[in-house]
Order: sequence, then structure tokens, then C-alpha cells
Amino acid sequence: MNGGLGPTEESVYKYALRVAYLAFLTEVKAKPKSAPSSTSTSQSKLSVESTSSKRASLYGAQNLAFNAFDMFKDDKKSHKIPKELVKVLRDRLEKITNGRDQTYQDPYFMKELKIFHQALQQSNFRQQFKSSNSKIEDIVLIFLRTSQVELKKAQLPPNVTWQSKLTDHVSMFVGILKECLKTKECQSPATPDLLARLEIYQTKMSSTPSPSGGSGGSANASSGQSIEDMDMVLVVQSIFGVSTSQLQKDLNSLKKECTVQKAFEDLRNILNNVNRGSPFPARREDFDTDDAYDKWKSIEIKTIRDLMATMAITNPEVLKDTPTDHVSTLLDSKPPSGSKRTNFAETETRQPYQNYNPQYPHQPSYQSYNQPPYYQQPPYHQQPPFHQQSQYPPYNQYSNYGAQRPTYPYNQPPQSHPPYSQPPTQPSHGLKDPSSSSESFTFIPQNSRSYYKFLMNKCIEYELQHGSPEERSIKILSKDNISLLNECALRWRVSPGFRWLQYLDVIRSRFDSEDPQINLDHIKEGMHLLKDAIKHRDVSTWTISDKREHVEVFSGIHDTLLNYMKEALEHVFKIIPTEFDPIIFLLNTIYESELFKAHHPDVSPFYNDLRECVRKAAFDEYRSKVGKLVGQESSSNEVQRFADISRWILKEIDKLRQKYPKSLVGQIDIVRLVIEKQAPLLLLDMDGSAAEIVSKVKMTSGDGIPIDDVIGLYREILELKYVYEELCPGTKFSFGIEGWFGPYIKKWLESTDNKTPEWVHAAISADEPVSITDTHSSSVVDLFTSFNQTVDFVKKLNWPNQEQSARFMTILSQTIGKALEQYCNVIEDLFMKDMTVVPAEQETSKQATWFLRAKNALSIEKTVPSDIQPKSCVKMNNIEAAAEQLDKLYESMNVDNVSGIMNESESKTPLSEKIAKNKYLYTIKIVSADNLTAQDVNGLSDPYCVLTDEKNQILAQTRVQYETLNPRWDEAFDITLEFNDQDLRKILVTVWDKDQVGSDDICGKAYIYLDRRYFTDSRPNDVYLDLNPQGRVLLRVSMEDEKDDPRFYFGKAFRTLKRARDEMTRTIVDRISPFLKQCLSRDVINKLLKPVGFAGIFEQKKRDLTDRNIEEAIDPLFDYFDENLMILHTHLHPEVFKSVISRIWKDIVTTIELVIIPPLSDRPSDMKSLSDNELMIALKWLQFLKQYLHAGGEAVSSDILENKKYKEISKIDKLYHMDAENLMQEYLNNQIIGSLDTKKSSLSASKSVLHQRNLGTIKKRKSEKRQKNERQDNGEIILRILRMRAGNKPKTFLKQQVEERLKKSTTNAFKENSAVSSLKPVPEN
Repeated sequence: MNGGLGPTEESVYKYALRVAYLAFLTEVKAKPKSAPSSTSTSQSKLSVESTSSKRASLYGAQNLAFNAFDMFKDDKKSHKIPKELVKVLRDRLEKITNGRDQTYQDPYFMKELKIFHQALQQSNFRQQFKSSNSKIEDIVLIFLRTSQVELKKAQLPPNVTWQSKLTDHVSMFVGILKECLKTKECQSPATPDLLARLEIYQTKMSSTPSPSGGSGGSANASSGQSIEDMDMVLVVQSIFGVSTSQLQKDLNSLKKECTVQKAFEDLRNILNNVNRGSPFPARREDFDTDDAYDKWKSIEIKTIRDLMATMAITNPEVLKDTPTDHVSTLLDSKPPSGSKRTNFAETETRQPYQNYNPQYPHQPSYQSYNQPPYYQQPPYHQQPPFHQQSQYPPYNQYSNYGAQRPTYPYNQPPQSHPPYSQPPTQPSHGLKDPSSSSESFTFIPQNSRSYYKFLMNKCIEYELQHGSPEERSIKILSKDNISLLNECALRWRVSPGFRWLQYLDVIRSRFDSEDPQINLDHIKEGMHLLKDAIKHRDVSTWTISDKREHVEVFSGIHDTLLNYMKEALEHVFKIIPTEFDPIIFLLNTIYESELFKAHHPDVSPFYNDLRECVRKAAFDEYRSKVGKLVGQESSSNEVQRFADISRWILKEIDKLRQKYPKSLVGQIDIVRLVIEKQAPLLLLDMDGSAAEIVSKVKMTSGDGIPIDDVIGLYREILELKYVYEELCPGTKFSFGIEGWFGPYIKKWLESTDNKTPEWVHAAISADEPVSITDTHSSSVVDLFTSFNQTVDFVKKLNWPNQEQSARFMTILSQTIGKALEQYCNVIEDLFMKDMTVVPAEQETSKQATWFLRAKNALSIEKTVPSDIQPKSCVKMNNIEAAAEQLDKLYESMNVDNVSGIMNESESKTPLSEKIAKNKYLYTIKIVSADNLTAQDVNGLSDPYCVLTDEKNQILAQTRVQYETLNPRWDEAFDITLEFNDQDLRKILVTVWDKDQVGSDDICGKAYIYLDRRYFTDSRPNDVYLDLNPQGRVLLRVSMEDEKDDPRFYFGKAFRTLKRARDEMTRTIVDRISPFLKQCLSRDVINKLLKPVGFAGIFEQKKRDLTDRNIEEAIDPLFDYFDENLMILHTHLHPEVFKSVISRIWKDIVTTIELVIIPPLSDRPSDMKSLSDNELMIALKWLQFLKQYLHAGGEAVSSDILENKKYKEISKIDKLYHMDAENLMQEYLNNQIIGSLDTKKSSLSASKSVLHQRNLGTIKKRKSEKRQKNERQDNGEIILRILRMRAGNKPKTFLKQQVEERLKKSTTNAFKENSAVSSLKPVPEN
């Protein structure tokens, strides 16, 4: 029968009916017991085998052995012969042929077994079963061939045919194989499958009647068989809607022609075609390469031979007309030795095919989809994109999604394919159809691929119209329809890939036509099945036509998916992301296709419209949000509105990032597209409102826009910038943040600087203890909390301009220094109040104060020392805690790095643009004064020193030193001066006497000129100023540029803290000093050495002193220390305690030193030298106090106690009693040695602010100073001893040497000062 050029419903029906009837003929009626095998788990795909339905088609089962969906998923594992089978079979046959097993008595069968057994004895024969491709059928076929040869030669009884005997013998041999497989030696994972397979063969052969019962067909085809037993025939009837009577009529007309023998002949003819290179089923011209063709040919030959072998085993009668040598080829995987591939020239000599085109002898007869001949088409990689080839438009040509979607009739394939109801004007495929071959086919129609496509459409149409939605799910085809399609595909030689491509194409066309029964899950399932088919039949074995079909079908699905995605992206802000999952899965599946990639190497252009769709949605969403905010606002705070919009954008972006963590299909980055559109819109709106906002921003609360709102907007925009740059790499965030927000940040810093008094006041007002373990109070914590919050604010700005950020930090450093200076001043005032509190019973009026002081001055009563209070210690600890916190803040602000950035920026600034800086920082330390005039009735004064400028404004003032003409203040002050290069600044130095009643008296005046030309090295310079009318004051002056540098401001802050702590320490020492001087005095020594008892009127008995006597003399001092030093040790921070005790120890050493020798002066002293015993007592006191403070190493360290002054006093006994001549000579020798050491040593280390910028630099300088002081200089000690020597020579020597030392300590810079200082004081106002 000829199927015609094009499929019609009638022709497709008739060929489908033939295949269904053949399935019935090969059906196994007596089903064997089920064995555990993979057949029980077959899935309902197009490949589901017939055995899973109500019937079992042997032909259908073998169909599944060759295609991608056969019942044995792993072909090698399912059919492979167990290693021990041949040995077990050989042993079994040996028992049977030797007569040890009497089961089989048929002499013909026994002879055949002997011949087969002898063959098994040969190693070469056994070797063929050891290959990986050997199957159980190979053994059966070899025995079948042996049995056929022997039976044809045998003399059989008249009523017995050799064919019937052959069937029985093969069945019995299969039984022997089953027995062997059941042994322990042959147990393997494949054994159950092999047993089931052999069971089917044996059952079929046992049910096959004698050939005399029919003419080459099966008894199942007898006219008495009911149609109701023909399951697949009934499926065809349902699909095509044929009546039962018509069906019976059609079957009757097929029975004679459609036999198993004819099916076997179809297979044999196909095999011959393949070996000859005939057009059907395919030939070399239908493939890209020789390798592809060879692979396909190998698979095709093996498949067909397996099918023929199966039919030969189960239906031996099909071999009755087959020569023996042809039967033997079923065991060979190669073409017969006498055959060879037929080239096209040989095929041309044959009778021309029905559709042979003589104009193109090398062209296959049927080209797909009206396309030019294959040899005229460029390779895939050179062909234009599919949407330029396809007759249906690409997705991006649809102007309105959904409105103009391409539709196709649900019962027809896409328009690019010829309708099934009409024959094509040109064949639809490049493969030759069966009718063009020299052999005729019974079950295979012409244009078999078109027939299959038509049948696929009919099956799907039927299922959608009649199938149950609950049962159908995503698998549209039922098991019965799948079985029919499988049988037809196998019989018509339709490739597995082509089958599923047609399924996909039909599903896609129905989806495009908006068939409500079809969704993306159906396309997804089809993709899965196609993928599985490709795994079993690689694309490399496909024909050119199949590959082109693949590209066209995938391109159509691709267009459909992009249309569907674009509709969804129009609602990108509302749609659920999971709705994209099936689309993305399908698109990725398409892009995994090497064929599609070769045709469309760059798919990015396909997505341009989709990207623009997202941008438009982002624009609309932004304008909608802005409109809502403008409508809701009751004020004109544009800054707040912009901040709200920025937050909204970031919030929406965050949602989108969670919804779409990756770009869709690697092409549509929704998050990036949205922010790329919305962020510039916001920035453009901000630029348009910049001028209006500037006029509205206010630094304080009230009308206008608060500065905090601008800062909040800055943070939002900066966060938007970071997110933008993260999501849009390579795209510039084109907005001038520095220019827009910079002025506001500077205003905020100025406002912060003005708030420092509030910070200090708030911190001290709420001051309270922090905890039991902390020695400081809460004020320092609160203050630095404000600092840290401000620093964090600036740091968290993450200002994009590094130089501007460093400038902000510099301004903030200055603000912190300013606040700390204010804090120290307040803490010092509170500390002084604590130290001067008078008990209630001692409170007196101001008028009585003078009387009390006068009474105390004339009283012979002992001095009562002031006790130290714990709350005073807390205030000292606050200063130390502030220093520690400031050091941490130094690191936190990364001051060194900020300073480096500032310096680098300064170096890059052109000289013409630099602003002249005329500020200079002078550090003036008022050290001491001597030989002051006595202003009080007691012959002493209560001096303090004041520095005033030219406008009589007080620049600095020391504390009062009571009852002395030689005060020592050691107080430093910073003075910042501004003046032009040539100007001199004149500072008035005045020493006043503090009076309790009336105005203070002047002790003396002098001037010092501060000229920056003479103070340029930041090193301290000693300046002695002669006071008018009497006395002299010592100043230590240094000068440095006041740098706009954070290190400079931190240095000033540390210096402020240090001076505050030193001032408090001096106050404590000043409270202790009067009692200390009373206890360590010559009066106590004299009292201790006073004789006791009377030996006579003029004779006194000398007192023998022990160390205990000497120590008891200062017991009151030890008692005072026991109480107050314990308070200090308990309540002071360890570093503060160390500082205080060092200063107390220094005062102790100085007090004992002044007991032994007078202070340095160029004039002789009235003080007398101590006797040996007196000197011994003074030095003993020094040792006892050192041991007391050291406490065996548990209290004050030796480094502090054994200072330079201590070492000088400890060794003074060597010089103390020298006469004047020896002392003068010793001094000169000492000066010679000292001058040599001075040449080797460097000048005094710089004491600039920068060297005190953190605790590290401060400790380093202290260490250097300590090392410098290790050098001994006894010159001053010798001169002070000389003051107690009588005579003109010592007097003259003393005056000369003191003046010489003064000259050495005074630099040339102060020669002018010395002259100026001799001028008369400025008249008082």
C-alpha cells in the first residue's frame, strides 16, 4: 500500500490500523508469572512499552530495546550475559549429552545439543560471548541456526514439519537457559530481567501453532478473533472516530496482506537499504559528517537485527523463506561480507524514485519546510538567526503582547508546516520515503515522518477533547495512545528526537492559540522527555533534517516564552517571582541545546524589548510614588521628601534583590534595570531643587529645614550610591555629592563646635560614680560619648572625597581639644573647692581672715596638715581617664593617616592659592622667682605671677606661693599670637603679693618681647628677667607654628590634660608641703641633738642617737603619710598615684636639700653648714622616707625614688665639708668634664605640641628626658655649698660662676630681651 505524497486523515488511519493490527498479531496471550524486573516500573511516556498495558507486544517490546525509552533503561546491564553463564551452560549440556540427565529424550534435540556443546568447547567460540555487547539472544540465535540446519537435513515423520520441530527445540533450549540462570553462579542484577525476557520468548513459542494452520501469519489473526480483544486497534478506532462495522471491514481487508512475515520482510528490506546506502531510512547525504552517518548506521543496523532476531526466536516460521546465510547475519553487527555501502552513483542507475529530482542528483528527495536543497544552504553557524528564517514573526515584532500573538489552529501545526489535510507541494523532509525504494513496504507509509506528525496531532487533539483533566495532569497522552505512537514510530522508522519535537511543536502551537487546557508545564514535560531521548540517542547521530527541525521548534518555543515573559514584566513590582520559574527553566533548556546555540550564539538582542519594558515599569512606579508623597505633604520640606523617596527606592531594591537574586535567564537584571532608571530620576529632581533648599536650611530648630534632615538625606543618597555602584558595575553614579552636601556638613561642624559648652555642662551636671571598680566618675564617660558619637557621625558619612573627609576630621579634632580645655577648667575649679573646704566650726567672715592668718604667723603652735578627700581623687582620675580615652580616640580617628592626607593635599596646593597663616603658639612656663621684695609685716611675701598683653588683658596667672621671697611655680601656659612678620609682641610680666585685706601689692615688673624670628625651633629657652625694682623671674619659652593639623590639636589637648593633672598634683603637694617642712627642719634636728641632764653648771651630757631615735623624730610625718597616702593609693588611678607620689617625693628631697644647703644664688647665704651629726640625721631621714615609700618594692618603684636630685643629695657628704679652695677647684674640674659631655650630647629634645599628640609620644619623650638626666652635674651643688663659705674669694667666685651659668642657659635670642627687661616698668593705669 502506498501512503501517497501527503498524509490525509484516511491514509494516516489506515497505516495506524496496520501497525495496531500487527501489534495484535505479535501479542502474547498467555502472560508469564511476573519476575522482578524493570518492566514493572515502566513509566507512562511515549516510550512506555506495550507490556505495561493490557497486552504485551513482542514487537513493541523489541521496539523499546532500540529507542531511548525501552523497558530496560540500561541496555548493557539488562541484556548482558552473566560471566558464569557459558560455563554453567556447558556443564549442563555435558550432563544432558552424556546421558546423566534423562530429561530430554528427543534424538533430534539431543543431536543439536551435542553439536552446540562441541562448539562451546572451543575457546574461540566462547570468546564471542565475553564481549560487552553479547546478549542472551545471541546464544538462542546460534542454537536456532544449528537446529534449523540439522532439522532440514533430518528425515522427519511425514506428519511433522521441520518448522514445528524448530519451534519446540528452541523453546526447550530457552528452558535450559532459564535453569542455568537460576543457579547461584549466574546471580546478578540483570538476572531477573533476563529470566523475564526468556519467559516471554518461551511463552510465545509454546503458543505458536503449526505453519499448517495458516499462511505465514499468527493464529491470532484468525477471522474468529473478536475486535474487542484488539486493544490497540480499538485505540485507533477511538482516535479517528471510526464505526465498529467500518473497522471490521477495514481489518478484513488487511488480514491477508498484514502478516508477521510481511513485518519481518519490512525489517529485512530496511536492513538491506541501510547496507546499500538507500535513501530510506537515511543515507550519507542526510548527515553532516561521515562520523555522524557511521554512528547512525551502526545503531540502525544493530536495532533492526535485534528486532529480526526477536521475531525469529518467537516466530521461527518467518525464517522459512530466509536463506541460512541470511539468518546467520542476524548474529553479526557488521554488514554481510558481500555487501558494501552503495554510493549515489550506483543508486542513479536504478529505476528513478517516484519523487526523484534529476536536476539535483545529490539532493535528497524531500526537503523540509519549503527550504532550498541542503547542499545549497550554508552551515548552521553561517545561517541567519532563526527568526529571520521562520515564517512566523520573532517575538519582538509583536507590537502589543497578547493582542497580536501568533495563533495556529489547534488541530494544525504552525503555519510554517503544510496542513495535514493537504498534500505538500514539495516533500516535507529530507529523508527518502519508503515508496522511493526498490522494495515495497507493508507497514511503512510514504512520508512516514509527516504521517507521524499528523498522528501525534490527532492523539493530542483526542486526549484534550475526551481525556479527564484529573487523569491527564501534565502528561497529555494516555498509555494507550503512547503505545500506539511507539508502535508507529518504530514501524515507520521515526527517530526518537523527531517524535518529541513534534509533540513539543503541537503543544506550543496550542499554547500560542491560548488553549486553556495547555500551560507551560506541558511544554516543560515535553522538554524533559526530549532531553531523555537525546541522552539515549545523541544529537550527533541525528540527520540534518532532524537538527533543523530541532532549531525551528525550539525557536518557536523561544519566541512564545519571551512574549509570555514580557507580559509578566509589565507588572514586575507586583508579580510573584515564581511565575518566572517555568519560563526560565524552559529558556535555559533551550540555551543548553548546542544546535540552538550554534544558530543563535548571542541571544542578548532578543531581550532588548524586555529590558525596556522593565525600565518603563520602573519609571511609572517612580512617578506614581512621587505623586503620592507630594499629595500627602503638608509642609514644603523637600529634603524630607527626597529622603523618603531614596528610602523607598532602597526598600524596593531590597525587595527586588530578595525576589530576583539573579538576573532572569542571565539576560534581564531586574534590580539593575530598576535602579539605573529610578536613581537618576531622584538625583535630577534634587539638582532642580538645590537652590531653593539652600535658602531654607537652618542650623537651629525653628522655621525652615533642619540641618539634621539634610544629613539624613545625605546618608540616604550615599547608601543609594553604594547600592547603585554595587549593582551597576562600570556605570558612574553621576551626582556631585561633595558639591551638594559639602556646605551643609561644614555648617554642621560649626554648630557642633558651638555646642561644646553644653556638652561639658551636661556631663558635669549629671556627674556620678560609674561603678565600684572604676576610679573616675560619669562626666568623663558622658563627655567622650559625645565625642565618639560625633566622630562616628563623621566617619559614617563615608565622605566620598578623601581630602574633604580629612578636613572634617581636622575641624572635629579642634572641637574636641576645645571641649577638653573647657572640661579641665571646670574640673580644676571643682578640685580647688574640694581642697579648700573649711569645716563648719572653722568658718569665719572675710574680715576675720586676716586676723587668723596674722595669729597663725605669730603662733608657735605646730602646723596642722590638711587631709586629702577621696572625691578630690576622683576628679584627678577623670583627667587621667580623659587622657586614656583621648588616646583611643586618636586611634579611632586614625589621626596619623588624616594628617598625612592633609599634608599631601597642602603640598599639592599651588603657592598662589595658599592662605597665609599668622598664628603662632608660645608656650611660656613661669618657673620661679628669687630675691623678691618683702611686702608683708613678717618680712615675706605671698607672690604670684601674671602675664598681660599690650591691651592689659590677662594671658596667664600662676597660683599663690605663701610666705616666700623665692617662689617656684613651674606652671606653663599657651598663648596664641597673631601679628605681621615684622611686628614684636610685648608681654608684661608682673609679680604680685597676695593680700588678704585690701589690694594686692606689686613685687616687681619686667617685659619680654615675643619675636617669632628668635623662637623657631620649638625648643624651650630659659629667659631670666630682672624685675623692677628688685628680684628676678625665670621663664622657659618655646614657640611653634599653630598648624591646622589634627595631630597638633590632639597635642594641645593632651598638653591641657597633663597641665590640669599637674596643677592638681601641685595643689596636693602644696597642702602637704607646710607640714613636710615643719617635720623636716633644722629645728627638729636641733631638738633631737639637744643635750639631756646636767653634769654641772657648764657641762652637758651628749645624747647618743640611734636610728630609732632619728626616725621617731619624724613620726608625725609617717602618721600623716599612713593615712593620706593610703587614701591616695586607694582612690587614685595607678598612673595618677605614680605622678602624685613622684611629686611628693621630689618635694621631700627638695625640703631636705634646703635643710642642708641654701638655694642657688650669686650672693653669700647666712645659712650655716650642718655638723656631721646634723648632716647624718638629714640624710638618715632621706633614707627612712625612701624605704617607707618603697615598701620593699610593693609601693613606689626605685626608678621614681632614685632620681637625679636624690642621688646628688645622697652623695653630698663628700663635698659638704670641703674648704672653699677645694670646692672651687672641684667646680672647675666638674665644668671641664661637663663641657666635654655637652659636646657629645644633643640639645634638649623638642617639646613641641606634635610630640605630645598621644600617650605613645608622651611616654617616649619622658624616657628620653630620664636618660638625659642620668648625666651627673655637681656644679650647682658646689656653688650652693660655697654660699655658706666666708671670704671675698668665694664670694667673687660665686658671683662670676652664677653669671656664667646664666649666660650659657640664655640663648642669643634673649640678649635683646635682657636689654629690654631693664627698662622701667610701664606706668600703671
